[in-house]
Amino acid sequence: MNKAKWEDYYKHLDIPKDWENISYGNDEFPSFDYNGFTIWINSPNKEEREDWHRGSCGGVFKDWIFSVFYTKYYGVENAKAKELLSSMDFDEVVEFVSKPNIESMKGMMDYEFNYHLDFENWDDKEFVDFLKDLLDGKTEYFLNDKFPKETVESFIGEHWVPTKKELKEFCVTSTETIRKEVYVMAKNWEHAEEIASGDVDWEILPSEVADINAEEVES
Repeated sequence: MNKAKWEDYYKHLDIPKDWENISYGNDEFPSFDYNGFTIWINSPNKEEREDWHRGSCGGVFKDWIFSVFYTKYYGVENAKAKELLSSMDFDEVVEFVSKPNIESMKGMMDYEFNYHLDFENWDDKEFVDFLKDLLDGKTEYFLNDKFPKETVESFIGEHWVPTKKELKEFCVTSTETIRKEVYVMAKNWEHAEEIASGDVDWEILPSEVADINAEEVES
């Protein structure tokens, strides 16, 4: 199908400006990439969708307009190369791809990062710790102006879980604002749920960090 026809599939949608159009002439549908996810868009016309199903799939018709996969598995035979979301609701899709996970972030790094590292075989903590060190300037790697720092920062905020040692070192040397953010990120910290719900007195917590006994700190 030509791209002029493909535009009819999504011209009525408010496509976010950060989505990259990666539509390829040999594909069956137009597609966009964001946060390591590929969003496929089917025809807005149900008859066309049914015709495509009869010609390509057969069997019981299951309607869809939007389908989401990991971008890194495009054209790859892999157990993880499966559909992540099938939806008729564009807002649901926008919400879904706005929250990258470990798998999608590894794919995004393969695409956005200028150095070829084997992220696929890194464990989750190793990968997240590397991203944090990367943004903190603690690695030998250079980031160009196109690197999506805000996306990676947000991802780290959701996934970085410091040990008590990391928590102590970070909080004692950081501003109060950063200390608050770290407490919320520290899922293994005893006050994390209280902090997330806003039930903790911030005037008390910073001094409590400094009182962590050395023997209680994880190596």
